[in-house]
Amino acid sequence: MAEIEPGLGLDPSARVEAVGCETGFPVDDVGIAVSGGGFILVQAKGGLRRLDSRAEDLRKAVDQLIKAMTSGLHTADGVRPVDPSRDRLVIATNQRGSAAFGALGTVCARLRDHPQSLPLDDAAKTVEERQAFATFRCVIESAWAAATGSAPTEDELRQLLRVLEVQRLDFDADAGVHRVRGVSLLERTRAAKSFSDLVGIGLEVARERSWRQRQALAAALGVSASAGKSRAVEAWRHAARKGHGRRVARLTPLVDPARRDAVLAWMAALDDPVVDVPAGTVRVLVARLGAGKSELAARWWEQGLQAAADDPDTDIPLFFTPRHIATSLEQAVVAELGGEPAKCRVVLDDLDSLPAQEAGRLLVEARELVQVWPNVSVLATARPGIVVPAEEKIDVAPWPVGRGADLAEVAIGDHIPPHLWTTETADLLTSPLTALALAARVDTGRDTKVSRVQLLSDLAPTVIKSHHIDVSDETWQDLARLAVALLEQPLTATADLFQPLPRLRRLVATDLVVLDDGTLVFALPVLEQYFGAEAIRSKRVSLEAVAAAGSFPRWRYALAFALSSSAAPKQEALLIELARINPAAAFWVLDEIAETEAHDTLDGPSDEVIAELIQRRDASGATTSPDLTVRAGLWLREAEQALLTGLGPLAESLVRHRDGNLVQWGVWLQDGYLTLARARDTAPPPAVVKLTEIHPSLAHWHRWKQFPFPTKDFGRWLLAQDELQEQLQSAIRRRTLPVPRTSWLARERTYFLASFVQDSASSRRRPIRLAELRDTVADRMETVNTSVRATWQGPGGPVDSDDIRWLSAQLTLEDGDTLQPPWPTGDQPRTGRWAWQAYSPELTLTLATAIVREALVGYRQLVELNFPAFGHAMGLYSMLPLRVEGLVGRFADDSVSCVEMLLKLHPDPKQHDRDAPAVDLRIVTDDHDRTFWDFGQNYRRSPRTTFGQNPLQDIQLPLHVNSPATSLAYRWLAQDLAAIGWLKNSHRLVG
Repeated sequence: MAEIEPGLGLDPSARVEAVGCETGFPVDDVGIAVSGGGFILVQAKGGLRRLDSRAEDLRKAVDQLIKAMTSGLHTADGVRPVDPSRDRLVIATNQRGSAAFGALGTVCARLRDHPQSLPLDDAAKTVEERQAFATFRCVIESAWAAATGSAPTEDELRQLLRVLEVQRLDFDADAGVHRVRGVSLLERTRAAKSFSDLVGIGLEVARERSWRQRQALAAALGVSASAGKSRAVEAWRHAARKGHGRRVARLTPLVDPARRDAVLAWMAALDDPVVDVPAGTVRVLVARLGAGKSELAARWWEQGLQAAADDPDTDIPLFFTPRHIATSLEQAVVAELGGEPAKCRVVLDDLDSLPAQEAGRLLVEARELVQVWPNVSVLATARPGIVVPAEEKIDVAPWPVGRGADLAEVAIGDHIPPHLWTTETADLLTSPLTALALAARVDTGRDTKVSRVQLLSDLAPTVIKSHHIDVSDETWQDLARLAVALLEQPLTATADLFQPLPRLRRLVATDLVVLDDGTLVFALPVLEQYFGAEAIRSKRVSLEAVAAAGSFPRWRYALAFALSSSAAPKQEALLIELARINPAAAFWVLDEIAETEAHDTLDGPSDEVIAELIQRRDASGATTSPDLTVRAGLWLREAEQALLTGLGPLAESLVRHRDGNLVQWGVWLQDGYLTLARARDTAPPPAVVKLTEIHPSLAHWHRWKQFPFPTKDFGRWLLAQDELQEQLQSAIRRRTLPVPRTSWLARERTYFLASFVQDSASSRRRPIRLAELRDTVADRMETVNTSVRATWQGPGGPVDSDDIRWLSAQLTLEDGDTLQPPWPTGDQPRTGRWAWQAYSPELTLTLATAIVREALVGYRQLVELNFPAFGHAMGLYSMLPLRVEGLVGRFADDSVSCVEMLLKLHPDPKQHDRDAPAVDLRIVTDDHDRTFWDFGQNYRRSPRTTFGQNPLQDIQLPLHVNSPATSLAYRWLAQDLAAIGWLKNSHRLVG
């Protein structure tokens, strides 16, 4: 043993010194002594079926690990702690154990060298690894707390995971499956070599994955075979080659040749159960295009091929597509086998490539076939629409997203770029076909910076091309009509929309559409958006309809496809119309398709380049001034004006207006740089004038800036976006967007401003005498009325003339003698470090419930008053009405700086009171209580809404501010605006 290296990341110079069983150590199934005083302690658990906190066998193994970590190792020299440099604690299971243990083992191996500065969870890279590690970590923390009375610290957890090894091994009887196969095959050959030689040769053949090939094994051993056997072996080899060829053919259009073997190996390693088709029966796999039906049928066929290798009485399985069956299924089987079948598996792939009547006839023949030969079984594949009895039908479930991601990453040879993760790309990963198509488009050797829109728009042609689909012009238009029917209310399409019957048949024959029980759907969801774009381009549907507040989320990728694939003037015309209808749609599309302007040098573009850009992209012909400077100004102004028109009343809060119009612009163009000045009070006409100097005087102009003229295709839109984002960001930061004057958010703002003008240094919540407040505000109004703009600084941020005007108007609604604070002060003595410690658990819960309720109402008012055209493009707004359940964590821990809330937002159409949404919160005060963790785990897989608002919210309760409901409402608003491109760096605005 002195020559055996222990492995497991231990010192390569270490050697195994002794091996024992039931050693008395905490982890005692197998104990291995290693030179240098180290130990490898193995807990062997055969058939760990579940990586689950409820699995008793796993919990027992973990308990022993924790005992070793907390109690130490009893050695001849006394008790010592587990040492990561020389000890390993191992959980070992066999191949009957859950595959999740394999994923967990991969994570544990990474954690050994995981940087201390990175979270432990970062060591898990794939979805399966993240799921396995999260579950295992939960088991460890729970068991540790049960054993010691407290959860492990981060350092204790890292220490355990550094010494932990998880192995999923093949340690069944006779040293494993390869040995069993090798010995079995050697016995069949009747070879005359020594047993150890034979076993060595047999294991080598098994490792090379050729253990089924008896003839190859006989040749390796020098054993002759009969001519009959030789022909059988050759027939088996031929079938195996054909099976491999079918796999390669399916992969060829989608997988780079250099990655094909890796994809084939990954697919071969899947450990899913093979479809069960008993002898004498017919089964039909039913699923949409690309769901993996043919792959499941191929695995069942390969299982039959293995059975034929092991049993001379079993026929080589048959794999047919309908075009291979010239007369009848029975004749095709007999002709392929050269006689009647004995034990045979038959695959009928792609049954729906036949008209429904012929497909039904073939299924009848399959049923007759298994009655004539009871040892024959038939497995067919078809898409929805073919009538199949319930006892024969096997519905193929979509793939888990994690599996599709793994397949795509194997095909790419790298991780999927993070910026491509969206709801739509996650949907693509539930199908092997679209997962591979995604991988083909994101091939890291060609295009790592592909946009989501480009990815999705290219995917549909890739699928169409890979299936060799040829569609007439009339049917192509019918596909666009189908997209409109599915994307518009009532979001369904019946066969009656495409009559007469030959027209419907041509549509279904494209393989892009599935007819199921009289209802039509696209075979892949991405085709819906692809042909929706065709409907927009051909004006089969109006832009007003698809960009409306309630429709845009369904049509957004179709809009992006249509814009990105149109000619330059058409792009501009579509964007102008889109901006006027729904600025949220315009910004979202811009974020998806526009290339950010980049300047490699300080030189601006030439006049010729600017003139060519305007001429090439001008759709309206409005920018016809003979002066290039004015023409350039008009070109830029047109984009900003379109967006402001779409914004409606909010526009005047973002940029300067006069008499309802955007103020006049002054422009100066020199050396490719444009100076743009905005008038203080002058309204058009003219809309744009030429400045008399490059640095205009602020006596006439409100403000000005200078920049290189944007020459990218969507440059003027990005410039307008930056301008409006900057102004909106200021309004969000200062919480000054209009709200109803009687709303709770208005009440909080009133009190905040009143506190500021009365005593800017105080943050205490106290009643304010209205008489004194009105006098102070009147004094401030004199300053406002006699200055261009007045600003005061305070601890809550600046207050300016507009704030004082608003407060003065708001005070006219107040009666009585005092202005009361909107929220009560704390009910506990202020002896702690943090604001929350002044509130008892009971008052904390009361305030949290009220703050969440008022924040939801305030958020809705902000959206409806300021962003009415955005509608369901706003993530949280698209979920309304809703109810809230959640937990409020007020822990008696002086190191915790805030109260944490976990909120689950449940869309609930039954909620009728818009001003009093249901909020059901519970208080948690024990920091050892696992309720918080369990609540988060129960909802961690909640689906996001279209634009990214998470239904599970982890929020700090803002008890330290005077306007907590306003803070929370603006947090949600900022997140939603960022998701559609109307804000940048929203995380800085949500405090």
